[in-house]
This record gives sequence, structure tokens and C-alpha cells, in this order.
Amino acid sequence: MLNFIRKSIPLLLIIVLSTILSGCGSTSKTAASDKGNSKGSSQTLKVVSFLPTDHQFTVDMVPRWMEKIEEGTNGELTFEWIGGPESMSADEQFKAVQRGIIDIGFLSTAEYLDTIPESRAMYLNSQSPTEMRESGFFDYFADKYKEHDVEFLGRWISGSYYFWSNDKLKSLEDLKGAKYRSNPIYHPVQTGLGMTPITISPGDVYTALERGMVDGFAFPILGPRDNGWTEVTEYIIDEPFLNIGSSIVMNAKMLDSLSAETKERVIQLTEEFENEMITYFEEKEKEEMKLIKNAGVESIKLNKKDSEKFQQVVHDSTWKVIKEKVSSEDFTKLQSFLED
Repeated sequence: MLNFIRKSIPLLLIIVLSTILSGCGSTSKTAASDKGNSKGSSQTLKVVSFLPTDHQFTVDMVPRWMEKIEEGTNGELTFEWIGGPESMSADEQFKAVQRGIIDIGFLSTAEYLDTIPESRAMYLNSQSPTEMRESGFFDYFADKYKEHDVEFLGRWISGSYYFWSNDKLKSLEDLKGAKYRSNPIYHPVQTGLGMTPITISPGDVYTALERGMVDGFAFPILGPRDNGWTEVTEYIIDEPFLNIGSSIVMNAKMLDSLSAETKERVIQLTEEFENEMITYFEEKEKEEMKLIKNAGVESIKLNKKDSEKFQQVVHDSTWKVIKEKVSSEDFTKLQSFLED
């Protein structure tokens, strides 16, 4: 019996060591060390997105960023895109990045406004990626996110929201009392315009439009046609309002675990990606607007007076909510970045 135990010990040690080594290579957590990766090693980080992998926003942008970082770090960092909301609920993704369950999230700031209310100001931001960094606005956000163990790397979606309608508006007054599908981002705008906001999940928007449960909805240019909503929508009000609030966020401990050189490359490459992303979406929106009109959706343009009134409501209603949710010091800082 003793001889059997002695002969078994080496085999058991091999099995244990193999298991440990296998585990080290399977996840980003065990691959990271306090000193960062050794040169030539590869580390796979888990990525999640708040939109499905085949959505017009994600299908090009997420792979483009991952490929840029992989190439820019000579394969030191690689990525596993585990999916969108079908793999993890969108409202749980920010927490997952916080806790290190997920390494990187391509998110909407709408999903964590309760945690970082200052993020609502992103919807009023018209600064370019470079301008954000030069003005100090980027660093301000980065500090706010770091307080929650998350790194704000940058944005990955560009564009604005529009109102889509089944009523041909003659003036802004026609929106009063109109029932529109809403979400927390533009709910204050709708209320400010005298509209009746109705919460409807994206999967039910088509049916709600088809059955006349709502008169319209708010959404960016990209998405409604792919979702089939343009089949049951007659008009788009050509008056962009609020910018899309998006964020590439990374678990802070994971970023800090990288070598100083790799960390700097990730930050630098993401800034390059952001500028490329702006150009990409400008072109995509032009192409999509043509397709929308070809699909039979008619564009409505507000007159100058109504346009000015509309944008004032957008401005005032959004700042009002920000003032209610953040400290007076942060409110003043945000205004200094966006109003001067």
C-alpha cells in the first residue's frame, strides 16, 4: 500500500500542476500579475456590449477596437467578445466590469446614471475626442469612473437622437399630448415639450406603432430600419437632439495590472479609435438617411423659431436633471466644460 502511494504522488503532482497552468491560460484574471505581463505573453480579456453583436452600432465598432488594440500591442492583449444583452443583461454589465467578472464593457451611460449621474452631461457634449482631452473634460470623467473601480477609456458610438412620428407635424405645438416611446435619457425632454412619455421595451416598439399605442418614438438614425420600425413609421423630424452617451469601460484593477507601456498604448489607441469612429458614423448616418427616405419615411423640418424653441427645451430640461442629481461643485464644473 505504501509503495502504491509513493508511486501515485508524482502523478498527482503532474495533474495538479497541469490544472493550475491550464487555469492560468484560460482567463484574463489569472494571466495578470501585479507587475503586468511579461514581454511576449498574451492575455485574453472578456468583453461585453449592451447591444447585440449584430446591431449596426456594435457589428463594426467593437471588433474594430479589439483589432486595433491587438495589433497595437503586438498580440499582448487579445479579446473574447462573449456577447451582448443575450449573454448578460445590459443593466448588470457595468457592475460586472466593476467586480472584474467582465474586463471591458461597450456600454450606454444610460445604464448606470444612478451610479455616475455626472455621465448625463455626455448627452450634451459636442466636443471632439481631442477637445475633450485638451479641455480636461475627459480627465474629469476618468476620475469619476475611477472612484467606482472602473476606467473610462473613451466613447464608441457617435450620433444624435431624433423623433420619429406617425403624425405629420406642422409645428412644435403638435407634439403636445403626443404619446411617444420613452427612456430615462430623453424622458425630461419629452415632458418639457408637453408630450406623454410611455415606457416600452425595444422588442415591443414595432407592435406599439402598428397598433397605434404610441404616436412615435425617439431613436438615433441607425437602428429603426434594421428593426423594422420604419415599416410602421411615416415621418422623421429632422431636428437632432442630445448626443448618444456611450462608453468603453475597463475594470480598473485589470488596467493597472498591465505594464506601463501596454497601458499607455491602450489609452493612446483608444483616442485614435474615437476620432476614426466619429468619421465612421458621420458617413454611416448619411447613407442610412438615404435608405430611410427610400423606405418611404418622410423628413419633416422645423421652422427656425420652432427649432430654437425645441433646442432650448432640450438644453434646459437636461441641465435641470443634472443639477438635481449632482453636487453643486460638479454642476459648476460640468457647465464650465460644456457652456463656455
